[in-house]
Amino acid sequence: MSIVSSSFVVDTHNQIDGRIYVKETHVDSAGGEHIVEYLANVGMDHAAICTARAEQINAVLAEAEADEILAG
Repeated sequence: MSIVSSSFVVDTHNQIDGRIYVKETHVDSAGGEHIVEYLANVGMDHAAICTARAEQINAVLAEAEADEILAG
């Protein structure tokens, strides 16, 4: 199983300290959604963060799949 699509939405309302809410949605090949929400500082590259997180999720999914196969 792996991530087949990733997207993010940035809230248009800034917090008092200038940060904004970001919601990432990563969909795996089985149709499962992996949702992550965070407060982002001004100037953060949300696309790069989303891409890196998809890679992290892929690694976790691959490890879980390998563990399941070994547990057989």
